[in-house]
Amino acid sequence: MYNNMINNDQALALLANMGITAETLQQRKDELVALEQLANLRKIEEGEAQQATKTRDAKMEELKDYFRDLIAIAKIALKSKPQLLEKLGVAVRS
Repeated sequence: MYNNMINNDQALALLANMGITAETLQQRKDELVALEQLANLRKIEEGEAQQATKTRDAKMEELKDYFRDLIAIAKIALKSKPQLLEKLGVAVRS
């Protein structure tokens, strides 16, 4: 739209009556291009952030599984020493 108006002498003459010049139209066009580039960059960064969150969540699940196994082993190894289990943060039923 902006290109058509900038290259059309009749449109420019009509717009000149309203104080709008070819330079003004070019500036608005450039602003829209910059805005579109920012919107595309935001989409890319949003996608990267979502992927980082998925990766983090997957690693947290792996870590939870590891600690679950570690606690199970500690319960077996420290069965006769519940105080040591409590020091590790494992709740021991009395």
